[in-house]
Amino acid sequence: MLSPSLKQCLTRRIRIRGAYQSYINIAFGAGAMLGAAMGGVMADYLGWRWEFGVQIPILVFALLVALITIPDDLGMHGKSKRSVREAMKDFDFMGSFLMATSVTFLILGLVGIFFPSLYPLVLPALSLCRCCR
Repeated sequence: MLSPSLKQCLTRRIRIRGAYQSYINIAFGAGAMLGAAMGGVMADYLGWRWEFGVQIPILVFALLVALITIPDDLGMHGKSKRSVREAMKDFDFMGSFLMATSVTFLILGLVGIFFPSLYPLVLPALSLCRCCR
């Protein structure tokens, strides 16, 4: 699944790409700032079950707006289509493997700080994280 910013990068002209990315980043930042605070207030006053129910009307509204505003000709129409096998030839398997390994060792190293039984693994895990980058 592509992130909204990446979708905008792939589907918009370069002149207006920055504006679309700024809108997406503003929405993401506002959601990150307000989400926890509003969730806490809602859980305190309404109960935790309401946090799931409140999302349904917002999601339906967002779906309707997307269905109305996204143009029908958006996508691969008229462009050269490649098969999955051809697309996988350009995929960076080694980079993906090293990134996953690096993140895994970083998490193991950071978690090991809080568990005394994992102390011998902290420095090697953080060192391997640095080596994989």
